[in-house]
Amino acid sequence: MPQGADLSVWLEGWDRCAAPGRLVEGITGLGLEDVERAGDRWVQVDCPHRLVRHRHAVAGFAQQAAGHAYEGRVAIGLPCTPRGLASASELLWRGISVGVGPVATAATWRAVAQCCSRALERRRAVGLPVDGIACVAWVPVGLIDDHSDRLLAHGSSLRGAAGIAIAQLLYLLTFQTFADERWAELRAHGAQPPRLGWNRLTAERRASYVSRLTLPGTVIALGHRWAWEVEGHELDVTEADETEASWTARELVGRGVPLDGILAALDAA
Repeated sequence: MPQGADLSVWLEGWDRCAAPGRLVEGITGLGLEDVERAGDRWVQVDCPHRLVRHRHAVAGFAQQAAGHAYEGRVAIGLPCTPRGLASASELLWRGISVGVGPVATAATWRAVAQCCSRALERRRAVGLPVDGIACVAWVPVGLIDDHSDRLLAHGSSLRGAAGIAIAQLLYLLTFQTFADERWAELRAHGAQPPRLGWNRLTAERRASYVSRLTLPGTVIALGHRWAWEVEGHELDVTEADETEASWTARELVGRGVPLDGILAALDAA
């Protein structure tokens, strides 16, 4: 696997059932030159920033990436900016999967959901299929912790807790976002809602991250060494704890961590 790339754990099931997690041979963080080295794995190829402002250039890049990937198993990585979301909408409309990030706030997660919904509805309106098109919104869990931990006392029980809390709160928002008639219609025709993905995990905390982030229907991007340790094993799927996550967020703010400011800054990165 190319250096710097991550393997991804995809946790099946979008409902509140405890479906087993399985390691899918997915790789994120690839450049176009590495796609063929990924073999038959699902891959995410990051679009060069210079192309993002030009939707047609992004579409050309995506077609080139799909041509190198095994059976077109490719998603295009895009920044979660207005231009990035416009390009994501264009690719989804063309039937090409995307991964966007960073996503750190509820407002940005809703914007990604809206982008995906509109693109799939456009396809449905002209009779195009909507199944088999994926969208992953990447949440930088480790970066949230890094920023929060700098402001906490050494040994604080809240160190390493901010990222998990935000991830779980965003996950719980998913059930409200995709529970309407709009998505009932799309699901009936095979569409899958966007998934939340957890990335930028801090190396020394990967074990604890995995145990708290194995939420049904989500994706975890793991570093090379850790991914090989869990490969071939089923992962116990957990449930989000809204009470604990909300309490953690309040405690962080009470101890001087400007959580909203940190999340807004990461969204804008």
